[in-house]
Amino acid sequence: MPEIAIKAQLGNLPKILEFIREKVSAFGLSEQALYEFEVACEEALVNIILYAYPESPGEMSVEFSGLGDICTVTVKDTGVRFDPTLEEIKVDPDMPLESREEGGLGIYFMHMYTSKLTYERIGDENVLKLVRDKSEKETF
Repeated sequence: MPEIAIKAQLGNLPKILEFIREKVSAFGLSEQALYEFEVACEEALVNIILYAYPESPGEMSVEFSGLGDICTVTVKDTGVRFDPTLEEIKVDPDMPLESREEGGLGIYFMHMYTSKLTYERIGDENVLKLVRDKSEKETF
């Protein structure tokens, strides 16, 4: 399975997203499904980069796998424990922008743009899996 291990820093985000886009695009998702899945992955990565390592950037790894109609991006880090699958989504996507509070859309996008989102804490490692089914309709 293709994998990239890299320092969890915002400057490395384009390189990680390029890795994901290359692998997911080759897997054969439609352009719209690819865009949605990339948004979900980017939100997960940004959360790790900004919040997992409060004192200094740590390492993270991103792994891609594809089997049948299912592709999975697995993100691992040893930062602060955080399970986005337990977060209550308090976002009304139809609310006008000027009425919304800042933040909260990232986890909403992670749930909305994946077929399945799982989290495990294995030892001292966070393991987040973002799954997209090729046969699923795009959100938009």
